[in-house]
Amino acid sequence: LPTLVSISALRAALTAADRFDLLNVIRTPSSIMSFVALALMLPFSHSLTWLIAALVINRAISWIAYGAAIMRALPDLTSHFRIDVSCSLPLLGFGAWITVSSVITPMMLYADRFFIGALLSVGALAAYSIPMEIVSKSFLLPAAVSGVMFPAFARSVAGARTGLRALFARSLKLIALVLFPVCAATTAFAPQIISIWIGAQLVPQSAAVLQILAVGAFVAGLAWIPLVLLHAAHRPDLPAKIHLADFPIYALMLWIFIRRFGLTGAALVWSARLMAENLILFAIAARYLVASRREIASASVLLLLAIAAISTGAFIPDLRTKAVFVGVLAATSALCAWRFLLDGAERARIVEVLPAIVRPALAKVAN
Repeated sequence: LPTLVSISALRAALTAADRFDLLNVIRTPSSIMSFVALALMLPFSHSLTWLIAALVINRAISWIAYGAAIMRALPDLTSHFRIDVSCSLPLLGFGAWITVSSVITPMMLYADRFFIGALLSVGALAAYSIPMEIVSKSFLLPAAVSGVMFPAFARSVAGARTGLRALFARSLKLIALVLFPVCAATTAFAPQIISIWIGAQLVPQSAAVLQILAVGAFVAGLAWIPLVLLHAAHRPDLPAKIHLADFPIYALMLWIFIRRFGLTGAALVWSARLMAENLILFAIAARYLVASRREIASASVLLLLAIAAISTGAFIPDLRTKAVFVGVLAATSALCAWRFLLDGAERARIVEVLPAIVRPALAKVAN
């Protein structure tokens, strides 16, 4: 346990030093060995003691590797190492609010499944849990981007805040332009996805749930950026207070809607909670970005248009029309990413590796 807990601090040090290369070089093989080590032990022993021992050894090796990486990323640490007691209280205060969010968030994450199992049936729980597991994979990109943006936001907030708005807008555009076609495709092809994944018998229930959850996942993915901005601005109390106020209302609405509308009611409450909660986060984050009312209104209109476009796929019955619709949205996202997300140097590097026949067209789009 001490090794596991302290590894989080070691990872944080590499993140603060912007050494994501070293972080991934260690984390990737360590994660793989968490599974491979157990498989390698099985021919010799099925004892749980030895299997746990293999995991502990893997964690210990990772701990040593992280320590060595920190010495390389922060060489001054060896010659100027000291313990600053004055940092303890701010860290404990920051960590206390993070702990509040970390405790409440899993409760809200599983509250819908708890009520479904209690009020409906175990079969209904399976029909709901599988779409939720599919949707949860869309959070991999927001989690990765927010992990990178946290130290960048923290440095900007601590300094003159130059470039803070540009960092915020760029990371938000990246997540939006990637999640938009993914969520749109998930909504449009939800019946086909469920049919291939778990069979045709659960398509009517699970497909509708997946469509509603996909819309909520798009909003939730965007909200990772204002959340990490508030953490970087030393205000983890604000998201924690939102969660504290939100949880009892969320639980009550789940109980009412599941009893009345079943699985679709649970999905609607989940998506509605995320939309309301995340709009509040964006409104609070706008104070640190000094955004005008016009900019906030424009962003709100774009968000509503994106949600409407994603939702449209649920009402298209024909498979070919769905494919054309999703293809148009994906092409639009790609063009917007090329034109507004990438800078001139990044576009030039991409053009260099492309066939000569497509370079003039991309140059026109860039201009």
